[in-house]
Amino acid sequence: MHHRMARSGIIMVVTGLLLSLVISQQREVPYNETQAGMTHTACDELKHEAAAMETALTEVRTSLADTPKGLALFEASQRAWSEYRDAQLRLNDPDQVYGPGNGGTVVPMCLCSTAASMTRQRTQELVAYVHLPEGDVCRVVGPPEMKSGPTTP
Repeated sequence: MHHRMARSGIIMVVTGLLLSLVISQQREVPYNETQAGMTHTACDELKHEAAAMETALTEVRTSLADTPKGLALFEASQRAWSEYRDAQLRLNDPDQVYGPGNGGTVVPMCLCSTAASMTRQRTQELVAYVHLPEGDVCRVVGPPEMKSGPTTP
């Protein structure tokens, strides 16, 4: 009888431990730890980076406003960058590479994250066009005072 009670007690303790383990594993997952939350965060980052790039684009366009040929060359460069970005994103999309249904729920997050990174890098390039470091003589875009061109004696 004593043996049976001891076994019964052990079973109850083990059952209690297992139940507490199961309950602790079923905690509510915070939104930012779900796939939807991580995708939302990555796509918000892309929106932020795109807004920063728009500001930089405006600065470059303003610095080239009085040089139609330079502005046209810049616009062609920006279009080419946009096409490159889009092609890279298609290459990083398993649904594009292997066909529909191959990517899974992580793909939108990955695409937003990749696009944000590429946009951030492009923004840094654009800012460098307008805010040239001292002594940089290899770029033709810069602050308005640098665009006067060659002077004749």
